[in-house]
Amino acid sequence: MNELLELLKSPAPGEMLTNWHATGKLATYLPEVELLFGVPQRPEHHPEVDTGVHVAMCLDVAHRLSASPAARFAVLLHDLGKGLTPEDELPQHVDHEKRGLEPVTALCHRLGVPENWRKLALLVCEYHLHAHRAFEMRSRSVIKLLNETGLEFDPVLLEDFVIACEADKRGRLGKTETDYPQGQYIREAVLALQGVPMAQGTPIIGRDTQERHRVRLSAVQNAGLSFRQAIEQAKTM
Repeated sequence: MNELLELLKSPAPGEMLTNWHATGKLATYLPEVELLFGVPQRPEHHPEVDTGVHVAMCLDVAHRLSASPAARFAVLLHDLGKGLTPEDELPQHVDHEKRGLEPVTALCHRLGVPENWRKLALLVCEYHLHAHRAFEMRSRSVIKLLNETGLEFDPVLLEDFVIACEADKRGRLGKTETDYPQGQYIREAVLALQGVPMAQGTPIIGRDTQERHRVRLSAVQNAGLSFRQAIEQAKTM
């Protein structure tokens, strides 16, 4: 854990990760992350192309956004599934979120990281693309994501999740200064749901529960309306 903390708390974690790769230390200590270097991605989404370079860039963005080592750890592991993409599928990475869950779990177990780090890393691995597409999702899907993952109920987990997803979106060549309104929308959606709480995993059956669900849908729709309008306005400018 000491070496991991050294990386996560470094003032230049991306540079340190790249140095570890160059010296062979990464292959020994974090072989799952080492696999990402040299793995290509689609340039229209990732102008930096190399997945390992992308992760290093994401770490630097995460360093700027938050001091949370848990968030930075989740950023480090968010694309592990891309290291397992069959060569004949490259540079696409279909289902890399699901593919990454097993190596994330194994790495967390091997290093003995705190449980909250493991939980966050798995959530970011599986759902970071959901966060990026938050404005494309139906309100009921947003509510399902926030409720079933527990993000609705844990403000620390929520903030670290949003930070990690923002770091992923901005950790790309030419994109490090771009806005990430999806993050604020997710925060606002959770804030809206707090006014109409519902226990995690509650089935939507019965008149009372269905009515509460309708109120929650309306609250999230209203929370997202201004963000969607701003995005559409920006497209016309």
